[in-house]
Amino acid sequence: GMLKQFGPNHTTTATMVNNVGVMEDDLGNYAAAEKRFAEAAAVLRAQPGPPPLLFYPLMGLHRASLFRGDLTQAKALAEEALTVARKTGGERNRNAAAGAMALAVAQAALKDATALATARNALALGREVFPAGHIEVSRLLAGYARVLLANRQWAEAEKALTEALTIARQRYPGPNWRTAEVASLTGLAFAGQG
Repeated sequence: GMLKQFGPNHTTTATMVNNVGVMEDDLGNYAAAEKRFAEAAAVLRAQPGPPPLLFYPLMGLHRASLFRGDLTQAKALAEEALTVARKTGGERNRNAAAGAMALAVAQAALKDATALATARNALALGREVFPAGHIEVSRLLAGYARVLLANRQWAEAEKALTEALTIARQRYPGPNWRTAEVASLTGLAFAGQG
């Protein structure tokens, strides 16, 4: 198959390995997903450039590290993803917005005081580079809300989540994990406000 045609160190192979990681991740097989993301990242890191596609496995590894509670690694991976996004797409692009929000979430988890500013800038960039109502804006709002919740800014978090949920429901009218995730964060915002 692909491996024979392109060899293990080809971008196409790395992309396929990353896509398998995404599928594993969606199925909840987090350890398997992380292994795939690590394989894809290793191949792409070895290439000159870096290649723009490196952004995706780095983000997968960032999420896996967060999930495992390895916050220092999560932050380092988000920083690397953001660097790749900026090097390959310029300062203001879609991946830079997502990478910056990933960094903000890691910073907030590490109780870093700069997390809120990072998150606000990431959201502002996201609103600039995505059309209104795009599902990525909903994801960025959910990330922003996580940072707000970590900073006990309940009302502002609720506002961000209300908007995130509206977008997610328009995009995914049926039951969906994205909508469920935003809804559970909204519960935290309400609980915080008592």
